[in-house]
Amino acid sequence: MFMPKTIYAKGLILISIPLLVQLAFGVAMFTLQGYYEQRIREERRASEIVFHANEMWINCAEVLLLRAYATLFAGGAPPATEKIARLNDEYSLLQRLVADDPGQRRNLQVIREETYKALELTDRFKPVMSKDQSGSAKLGVLQSNLETFQETYDVVDEISKAVQNFGAPAFLHSPDAAGEVRKATRLADGVVYAALTCSTIVAVLLFAVFVRGINAELAVMVENTERFKRGEKLNPPVKGTEELIQVDASFHSMVDDIRQAQSTKQAVIAMVSHDLRTPLGSVLGYFSLLTTGALKGASREALAGAQKQEHDIEQLMRLICDLLDLDKIEAEKLTIRLRTLPAVEIVDRAIDAVESFADWHEVSIRGADTNAEACADPDRIVQALANLLLSAITLTPGGSLVELTVAQQEDGLEMRVRSPEASVSSDVLNKQFERYQPREAGLGLELPVSKAIVHLHHGKIGATSEQPQGCTLWLRLPAAQTS
Repeated sequence: MFMPKTIYAKGLILISIPLLVQLAFGVAMFTLQGYYEQRIREERRASEIVFHANEMWINCAEVLLLRAYATLFAGGAPPATEKIARLNDEYSLLQRLVADDPGQRRNLQVIREETYKALELTDRFKPVMSKDQSGSAKLGVLQSNLETFQETYDVVDEISKAVQNFGAPAFLHSPDAAGEVRKATRLADGVVYAALTCSTIVAVLLFAVFVRGINAELAVMVENTERFKRGEKLNPPVKGTEELIQVDASFHSMVDDIRQAQSTKQAVIAMVSHDLRTPLGSVLGYFSLLTTGALKGASREALAGAQKQEHDIEQLMRLICDLLDLDKIEAEKLTIRLRTLPAVEIVDRAIDAVESFADWHEVSIRGADTNAEACADPDRIVQALANLLLSAITLTPGGSLVELTVAQQEDGLEMRVRSPEASVSSDVLNKQFERYQPREAGLGLELPVSKAIVHLHHGKIGATSEQPQGCTLWLRLPAAQTS
């Protein structure tokens, strides 16, 4: 089956096929119009021929009567010159009208010959009113004139018959004319309806065929985008419309490049993080020995600097771990194992994880005593809550308090971390949940990691801000999780 390969060609066919149908309709209508215009012209010409033939016969009769009257009654030269001129004019006009009809030309020739024959016969008339003639002579002249008159009458009768031959029944006055007109009207209506119906059917069918093919190709491309988001293998390249083939090929190429780049990025991050964490662990161990007094002889200034360096290295280690966790989550290599556990266990472990960080910032943490339970991965949900605490501590001025509360709800569990003294807008806070946003207010990748972990639990996470001071970071977990 012929199928155009480009959207442009398909659109051209959608336009051209109905146009061709309309063109056929127009040709049919013009043909009908031309046919009946020709019939009307023939009717008009037939009427003109009949009219001028009658005029010619009338002029001929008048000329004969005038010449016969003038001769018989000695009335002088007959005033027939004008009539003869008109007779000749009518003859010339009829010649033009019947030029394309050999039968009519022969009929006209008969009329002309008979007319001039009749005119010649009138020359044989003799006057009967002469005073010089005797009675018997006048009787003889009268007898001769009667014979001539009879011959002239016979000739005029032939002319009349020839004139009547011009009056064949015309189309518009024939008995079949009305029926033919009705037939032509029905034909024209049929052509119009057929053209519109065919044009509509063809356009709809072409549209359905073309759109079905394009939709099938687009469906494959849409499914490929979903497969790409899920990290699955793509469908084979589409076949059909050239433009969509090019788009799909570009998409496959882009996916290959992205996956290659992701693999390269993960390899680089893994390598860098491993190469960084090993020496950083050694340095961190040294500073820990120094700050705990295991190494003797260090001055007070050296101990203070060691504490700061220990804090900075811990923060750098957390950043590296967060970066690795985000890459694992994006690569769908991080799995969670759900179980039901007391919420107070999550709270206590999260506070213990950030206690040293809070002490360094001179921020106090007030935990929550609750009987609620959560359905979550213990390690990952502790990590998410601890990251909320780290972010709240970073935003809180020294000497202030961070409060952690837990509320059991019908649809799950909500944990809230509130800093009454923090000064930051909700817009800034909510933007920090996105990985590829510029970091503000001293925040790192804690909030993007928490968001990714909570979404793995099919939960929700966010932040609100009270003006002029105060902000709350919260997360909600569903009551029961289905894989």
